[in-house]
Amino acid sequence: MISFFKTLRRDLKRPSDDDRHILARKKAFAIGATALGLLVATSMAVSGYAFMSIAYYSLMTFTGFFATTFLLFTNVRNIIGQWIDDHIINPPRPITLPNPNRRELGSKTTQYNESVNILKRAKTDTSITIGQIKAELKKIFALRSFTSLNMTQDKFDKLWQSFEKDYKKFKTNITNESDWKKQENLITLKKLAIDAVILTDQLFALLESDIRNDKKDVGTETVAQKLNDQSKIYRRIFLNNALIDLYHFARGIAVYQHTLTIKSEHSTEYLPEFYQETTKQNDIRKIYNTFIKHGFYLQYGTKAFREQLNNYGNVCNLWTQKDSKKKRKFSVYPSSRPN
Repeated sequence: MISFFKTLRRDLKRPSDDDRHILARKKAFAIGATALGLLVATSMAVSGYAFMSIAYYSLMTFTGFFATTFLLFTNVRNIIGQWIDDHIINPPRPITLPNPNRRELGSKTTQYNESVNILKRAKTDTSITIGQIKAELKKIFALRSFTSLNMTQDKFDKLWQSFEKDYKKFKTNITNESDWKKQENLITLKKLAIDAVILTDQLFALLESDIRNDKKDVGTETVAQKLNDQSKIYRRIFLNNALIDLYHFARGIAVYQHTLTIKSEHSTEYLPEFYQETTKQNDIRKIYNTFIKHGFYLQYGTKAFREQLNNYGNVCNLWTQKDSKKKRKFSVYPSSRPN
């Protein structure tokens, strides 16, 4: 019994987001509920209360404490909040993007090129902050439909081949987990992350162009359908070869040996350097998250888009989770490699 309370006390001193600390808090609340219930029952008996009154108030005490425990220390609160948000406050609403006005194409193309040039400069210019990078990324996402008017398969193939060559070269330098600590590799990783997010945006510009060539509207349903069309390149490049793959490779501190990507044997859910301001890993996380939120889900209908994607299985959902600073827990390589 003494060792139990010593362990409980030690676990309560752990960081608040530690699994053992969370479990210890649940145990402490359960013990507190039991102790208070017994105290109430005993005090009421001493005061001369009737048996039924004692039983009633003791039961209410137990119920109140256990309900508080569930709300504070389990997913019940999140589940209830998510249900209210999904069904009452913000129910899923599919969207249809307006067709870009060709008369604005010249000015929009200029704006797009200006943002891309800033992003490319950010690969070597350390005075360009991550905040500026995020702002320019949001601009190119907003201009994606105009980009699609000029995007062809040939154009994209040239961009893709250039990125693929650089990415493979980078991987050959990561043959041991210690290679992720080398500054030169982290600098190259940030450059690749910027290239990858631009490439991924242009992949979706090509996808939108493909939808319009089919004489269909670009929207929640058509984007999900085209992305999951196995006869097309979109899903394979999006999940396996561009920003998504690059981030999981880095976030999972994986290594590349004999043409194979090998996962780390250590836990990679919690990696503090990805949540510390001014680190390159944190910058890369923000680039990834900006695309997931603004360039992917918000762009095509958020909850409704997620529902449409789930019609084709949950692989896309698993591989496009945000890496939240609030949760500080990211599932790296959450399933078998997406096809």
